[in-house]
Amino acid sequence: MGKVGRFACIFTPVAFTVAAFICVILVCVGGWNSNSSTETNMYFFRARIENSTYSTALNVSDFYTASLYTYCKGDTSNTTGTTKYNVTSCSSPSFSFFFDPIEILNLNDSDSTISDLVDDLIPDSLEKAIKIDKKVSHWLNIAYLISIIFLGATLALSAFALCSRLGSLITTITSSIAAVFTLAASITATALYATITASFNSALKDYGIHGSMGRSAYIATWFGTVFACAASIFWLLSSCCCSGQSSNPRKNRGFKVEKTPYTYERVESPYGASRQSAYGAPVPGQESNVPLQNVQQGGYHMGQQNPQQQKGTAYEPFRHEHV
Repeated sequence: MGKVGRFACIFTPVAFTVAAFICVILVCVGGWNSNSSTETNMYFFRARIENSTYSTALNVSDFYTASLYTYCKGDTSNTTGTTKYNVTSCSSPSFSFFFDPIEILNLNDSDSTISDLVDDLIPDSLEKAIKIDKKVSHWLNIAYLISIIFLGATLALSAFALCSRLGSLITTITSSIAAVFTLAASITATALYATITASFNSALKDYGIHGSMGRSAYIATWFGTVFACAASIFWLLSSCCCSGQSSNPRKNRGFKVEKTPYTYERVESPYGASRQSAYGAPVPGQESNVPLQNVQQGGYHMGQQNPQQQKGTAYEPFRHEHV
């Protein structure tokens, strides 16, 4: 197949790895820059509070979004019949971030009025969901971080995979680890925020507060999962196939010149015949055990030539004439 075929075989898993790396990066940087619509749209959960009866008393923004390492808030506008979400600010990214409505909405104030609102807005069912979020979010942050590390390692080692199938085996291992953690992170994020959304709406729908799951973040994380799994499969195939060696045996082994046997070598008789000289004549002193050799015909033995025909020398089998 050669180096060109090897390059074509490596290109596919590299492309899938790059695509998975970009998708996971987009999920991780969601909400880092409030001026980037791409980043602010990468959220897992959004809470709308503009229609709440407590929004004025709490002095909060119209909506809040929860991304992987940060949250954002902003105001809504509805001038053309379509609600637009304008992000005003985002929190600093934190590896220990989790969605905590009490802290985000500043409900941990010592004011007695705020305390009464907390008792009304945060029932026991939602408190349990928040505690689950706190525990699972830490694992979620680690899973995405490991995924990025091993996807980056796979890209760095892809140059060695181009040289040999042993390099492809190493990238198969790193890519498989990345695929496992990306899949685990996608499943965890989807299940976690589906639970939070259900608990949020169940507990706060009577207060005009509505929660919903995002879209872009889930598209990115699940596409990243598909790309990462596809990359690990193609890395495995590249370690089994596409050796990079040419299929032309002359290029792999070189020319091998064989000598043609132009000489004639007499084979010993199966009847134990005596050795003969180079011209086929019996060697003196050697007896022959060839059957019927000593039978006489016309006064001479079969093993001897006719005295009238004894001219020239022995008959050579590769020449069609006497010499």
